[in-house]
Amino acid sequence: MCVNIAHCAYFGQLIFLHISKFILKVHTRCSFGNRNTDALLTLYPSNKLEHLSFLLATLLDRQPAAGLSPDVILVESPGMQHWLSMELAASRGIAMNIDYPLPVRFMWDTARAVLGPDAVPRESPFRRETLRWRIYDLLIQPEQLTHPAMSRVLRFLDKSQANGSGHLQTLQLAVALADLLEQYLLYRPDWLLAWEQHQQVVADDADEVWQAHIWRLLVSDTPAHPARLHEQMVTALQQPSEAVIKALPKRIILFAINTMAPQFVAFLDALAQWVDVHLFHLNPCVNYWGNLASRGEQARMLREQGITAWLEQAQENPLLANLGRQGRDLFNQLTELQSYEISAFDMPAPEEQSAQTSMLNQVQHDILEASNGSTDFRWTPGDDSILINSAHSTLREVQSLHDYLLQKLTEDPALQPRDILVMCPAIEEYAPAIEAVFARVGTLNSDDDASPRLPCTIADRSPLDADPLVAAFLSLLSLPDSRFSVTQIVEYLSLEPLQRKFSLTEESLTVIEYWLERANIHWGLDGSHKAQVTESAVDSDMYSWHWGLQRLLLGMISEDATLLLDNCVTVPDVEGQESVELGRLMLVVEQLQTHNRELARPRTADDWQVYLNTLREDCFIPGNDDIDSWESIGKTIADLALQCQQAGFTGELSLAEVRDVLTKRFATPDAGNHFMTGQVTFCSMLPMRSIPFSVIGILGLNDGEFPRSNPPGSINMMARHPGRLGDRSRRQEDRYLFLEA
Repeated sequence: MCVNIAHCAYFGQLIFLHISKFILKVHTRCSFGNRNTDALLTLYPSNKLEHLSFLLATLLDRQPAAGLSPDVILVESPGMQHWLSMELAASRGIAMNIDYPLPVRFMWDTARAVLGPDAVPRESPFRRETLRWRIYDLLIQPEQLTHPAMSRVLRFLDKSQANGSGHLQTLQLAVALADLLEQYLLYRPDWLLAWEQHQQVVADDADEVWQAHIWRLLVSDTPAHPARLHEQMVTALQQPSEAVIKALPKRIILFAINTMAPQFVAFLDALAQWVDVHLFHLNPCVNYWGNLASRGEQARMLREQGITAWLEQAQENPLLANLGRQGRDLFNQLTELQSYEISAFDMPAPEEQSAQTSMLNQVQHDILEASNGSTDFRWTPGDDSILINSAHSTLREVQSLHDYLLQKLTEDPALQPRDILVMCPAIEEYAPAIEAVFARVGTLNSDDDASPRLPCTIADRSPLDADPLVAAFLSLLSLPDSRFSVTQIVEYLSLEPLQRKFSLTEESLTVIEYWLERANIHWGLDGSHKAQVTESAVDSDMYSWHWGLQRLLLGMISEDATLLLDNCVTVPDVEGQESVELGRLMLVVEQLQTHNRELARPRTADDWQVYLNTLREDCFIPGNDDIDSWESIGKTIADLALQCQQAGFTGELSLAEVRDVLTKRFATPDAGNHFMTGQVTFCSMLPMRSIPFSVIGILGLNDGEFPRSNPPGSINMMARHPGRLGDRSRRQEDRYLFLEA
């Protein structure tokens, strides 16, 4: 395979460069006018991520950062950061002094450098985490809800109050609106600026009235929002002062970012007047494909033109047209920029083009050339470069994958587990099956009769599903709604952090389970608790913890026989030193009963932080394996209090609201966690998972589940009105991810 650098007809001047193993063509897209010619925007498109990393390493070697200044590389995910760091270290011997900010964070920090710290705070008050509490503070004020513009919201919240959900649905609405406004700031800043002027942006949309009103309330005391600051920053970058120029980084690099909001593209264009901007991006096609339309888009254009008969038009490449809309949008955005371009596409050599290739190579070549396929290609038996399996269940699907991977590893001794990536749209649903199938006994390439075991890791799992300590902590927050069943308490007792706290062991747990069975303890703290749960007028403590523990205590202090004492049948099974274990069990139940009462009290966010830290310290002592989980719980609690402080929210929160916020936070996957650890990697289908692997599998491409669709009934106005270039879509993201894979 050779590297052949292609160019498109619309490019202007060509400059040939020789850089190491590549022959590159540099394209000057247009004149730069009055721009600072010492700074420029350079695009590096390629169909191979390996080529982009090589070009980046070459750039860093040829033009190292001045002094101790760090290189600034913007990436889209922690997984890409991890892979790029390893690639740079492998090619350069070391990868250090590199900052990897996220694009939005970098844009905010640049605005602060350009406009000054007095105009731009360190943290944006319009981040979704802060914005939700500002919106919630507005929605719980009765005087705000009486405004005519809020009638639609008032009807919704009145129904919520009637259903007994209190302020919980108010908070959930605030969370949804905060997320939506953050999207508007990136993709519809003109809407927000128009709303400030009391202008209507769309016709006949009932959601616009109340969303615009809430936005005006938010900016009334904080007018310096990101959309406004972006305008001011771009204007300031036209004629910046010397101090501003010195505050800017000398060079920024964007690596493998496959989607950009128009606002961010405009920011890059303005910044490139004074800073070297190097944008390395994947482009699946070497030819111009900015006007390539899918079948659905073609049909829509025909309808708009009044053509009712379907016209069969030759489509250059249906995969690229139907799956590549997101990449096409980025391509079109970049073509509008004043830039140089150094393209490095991996093209087959002439002798390789005529040779018989696999089906995968043929499909990749057709996409690269935007062609509709070769009529000369014939599939050969044994070509499994593209393999599609249909299974009747999730478990069987994973078993088929396991058998296939074993076959590939056996056929190719050079293939290692670290060279295999398996993506899945719903990784949480498949995680139990993956753990069950890939955790088989035995070792890889073993001659034993046991099934071979493939080392694997599951990335992108949420702490709620993957971390027992986090799940147990969140379960404690549900104590006021709990029946205190014996099964639930035994699950608590089986947790090692709780065992360390109360000096319990696995052996003592076995004895305790026997006592609980003998004492007939089933559920409920006592009679009053059971009556409260069942809403019954009968107050009976039979089969409760109080009733059963009393039987065990009376049996311990009585003779070795079953007696009737104080209208209670004793259980004489606790003897000698076992009384210590019984005391520890009673201490656990007493601690849970205490927190059952304390959790029901509303508190401010600061008070919740103090109490929740007390709760976890009263119930758990972390071990070496639990340190990360312990710190994650503490940080999440602290973040809740900090976000309320930054929003200026000092009201009280109920347990239901706090629990909802913490549960959603812990239900969010940790992107990049356990990614590329030297094993078979299972991960969700996140943007920029196009990291090169020798074998790529995809699980769960089920009809109706992939590609994903936007949920119905959304308050998102962008979903109901014509889209724009650069808009993000879950459905189009999934399609492009499949094309990248």
